[in-house]
Amino acid sequence: MRSSPANSRSSRETYSSGGWAALWLQLEYAQVFGGAWATSPDYADFTDFGGVDLTAPDARMTSTDFARIEAVLGAYGGQTTSFEAVWSPRGANGLPAPLFDRDTGKVDAQVAAWWRTHWDLTEKVRREWPENAARLDGAIHVVVGEDDEFALDESARDLEQAIIGVSGKASFRYLAGKGHFDLYAQGDERAALRRVMAWEMADHALRTP
Repeated sequence: MRSSPANSRSSRETYSSGGWAALWLQLEYAQVFGGAWATSPDYADFTDFGGVDLTAPDARMTSTDFARIEAVLGAYGGQTTSFEAVWSPRGANGLPAPLFDRDTGKVDAQVAAWWRTHWDLTEKVRREWPENAARLDGAIHVVVGEDDEFALDESARDLEQAIIGVSGKASFRYLAGKGHFDLYAQGDERAALRRVMAWEMADHALRTP
């Protein structure tokens, strides 16, 4: 949402993978965007990727069922391959390198290191927030359900702690009784949260120089 020609008043409200992208864009281009409202954003800390520390020696995904089901779709895949399409380096075959072996769950340490170095939001916060604090403080807003089916609430807490660790200011809300798929609903209004956030974004724009 752009409420005026000023970059500082340009905000985004996006969900799940889009929520992760909004956070990364805010951190990377703080001079361009005035705020990010991210709901149920994807994993922010690759030392806690659904409960797995991808950087640990001999890291192994605890379940490969989801990825193997996706493999039936062929080259397109699904959620797992979408992560690799965004975060992985190019493999020898020209495609995004797989993070882990789909049969054994063994994590490729080089791919995991690439993810951690280039796309881990908590690491990005620790490296870059202090020098961009004037633009980033108050710009990040995260909403996630406490019962998120993919444990993204835990990932959000990791990100919150990283921001606190650099004395940053951000808003994190954990909605009791809400999961990944019913986060926006309130009573009979399926998109109630979107309406609430639209008002918040407008108020943020009015208060931003």
